[in-house]
Amino acid sequence: KLRYETKKSVVTGFEPDISIPVAGNLCSRFQTLFKEGMPLSDVVIEVDGSKLPAHKVVLAAGSPVFSTMFQSRGFTESETNVIKIEDMELPVVYEMLRFLYTDKVKQMERFAWGLLFAAEKYMIDLLKAKCQAVLAQSLTIQNCSELLALADSNSADELKKVAVEFILQHSGVV
Repeated sequence: KLRYETKKSVVTGFEPDISIPVAGNLCSRFQTLFKEGMPLSDVVIEVDGSKLPAHKVVLAAGSPVFSTMFQSRGFTESETNVIKIEDMELPVVYEMLRFLYTDKVKQMERFAWGLLFAAEKYMIDLLKAKCQAVLAQSLTIQNCSELLALADSNSADELKKVAVEFILQHSGVV
């Protein structure tokens, strides 16, 4: 039989210096998944005849709509692991996926109109807020009515408020 006992003693003046790497956070790991073509994907998004692989856990974490879709009975997506999107174009869906994995969108100005619709449909609040901000910056006399209609149809209250204010300020030329 062996018995081991130790006494706790405090040492002052000694501070260990262990560095923690900056890289390797969760966001960078998800970016890697996205860039590497979605290894270990468990769901496919079909849009415009193309198939985009994805991960249920990432989609569900970013969207309560996807979360409900995968966790509730009666949704074919939870049984087939295929999500068919027929009301959006492929580049918009791809950028929505990029956002869900990385919190970033390439060429936001180009895709903001479609992404606002996607963000509303899938309840992706941060994406919706970013789209509204970009669209508000692009308000002109020529597009203010269209942006107001877009904001109204997608419950984009902040953009709607800005568009109404813009129209009121420029009512003589709108």
